[in-house]
Amino acid sequence: MIIIKEKFNRFKKIFTFFAILFLGSALFFLNHIQAENGLPLEEVELQCTDYDHGQNYYEKNKAELRELNVAEPSVITEYDVCNEDGTLKEWYCEENEEGVSMNGKIFECPNGCQNGACLTINKTNSNDYALLNNLIGKLLLQVEDRGRIWYIDFAGNKHEVTFNNALIYLKL
Repeated sequence: MIIIKEKFNRFKKIFTFFAILFLGSALFFLNHIQAENGLPLEEVELQCTDYDHGQNYYEKNKAELRELNVAEPSVITEYDVCNEDGTLKEWYCEENEEGVSMNGKIFECPNGCQNGACLTINKTNSNDYALLNNLIGKLLLQVEDRGRIWYIDFAGNKHEVTFNNALIYLKL
């Protein structure tokens, strides 16, 4: 009886050893497959960047959503675009209790849409259009509201000039 008990205990130890070895190998293999295919080994952390700082319909820009803690991070980039019906598809970042996300919103531009931004001046009004033609390519100083500086591009859209983007508009 003692011999049978010893053999059973030895068999139990060997069986336990191989079961642990098998499960460990299986987990290692699954983690290796996940990492090899770029799948997250843990929860993915996302970062969203909106280059026109929110829902800014009068400035063409982009939004990017990037993965931070994965072996091969991916980046999704969406640009603000004008749709065929004259509306604007504006991309922006949003944060809520579930995390961060990148969303697109359709906006009806009151003066039309061109080059991924709403027009600030109605081109059908001849007085506005004449003024616009005189201001294209110029820097304008706004004396109210923090003394902002604006640049009017060749599509008639205004862009705020800041310390970070001043060289872009000075080169034009």
